Amino acid sequence: MLSCLLQKQLKKTALFNLLVLTYLLTGMHTVGAQIDTVAGDLLQRFETIRTLMPIRDTEGFLQPTNEELQRWRQLVIMLITENFETADSLVQADFPFYKLYRFTDTGLNDHDYYLLQENQPLTKGWGTFLVNPKFERPICIGIPHPVFDTNTYRQGADIFRRTGARFLIMTGTHRCANDEISLQEDEIWTRIRLNPHTLPTGDIEIIPGKQFARFRHFKLKAEKATATLKRSWDLFINRICP
Repeated sequence: MLSCLLQKQLKKTALFNLLVLTYLLTGMHTVGAQIDTVAGDLLQRFETIRTLMPIRDTEGFLQPTNEELQRWRQLVIMLITENFETADSLVQADFPFYKLYRFTDTGLNDHDYYLLQENQPLTKGWGTFLVNPKFERPICIGIPHPVFDTNTYRQGADIFRRTGARFLIMTGTHRCANDEISLQEDEIWTRIRLNPHTLPTGDIEIIPGKQFARFRHFKLKAEKATATLKRSWDLFINRICP
């Protein structure tokens, strides 16, 4: 009888030790998987990122594949829904050239953000993303031309933190980093107004307008088109005098 009780006690002790060991191992794994925390002035951080961006004619932007875009979509969903630990796991598994940080902005109220930044040296040029988990306004600040347009990277970052915006997105390269032009329908009117002679003609590929694609539920991709450049007066004459 005593032997049976002793064996049961030993089994309970072994099971308890196993549970404790499992808990300790799990805890150590969780600590190791925590998102790295960094601190600094947000404006200085963005200035450093902008300084290291690929400049004009460097071919610094690498077009993502369809598979990469699908995985990236899942990553963005995790960031939007504030599943930051899952997002960090996706970054490590699918995008090792990026890093997700918990960033404390010492330049303004020590506010905490989640910063998705490409590692150095840059190999993709896909941009920088910032999420404010304690946002005051559900808006997104965009910095589309941080290299070409003077100081917009600082202005965008400062507007983001002072308005309490939810998201900040900054382009990863100079607007003319690559020779190949990715013409977008949305930018045609601006280019006509500023410098119409830079518009391509002939057989081209163009990305349709985002509003049109959204309402028609079209997937955004480059479409084949034929472009011609004519003066508005010539078009007017052709209409009234066919």
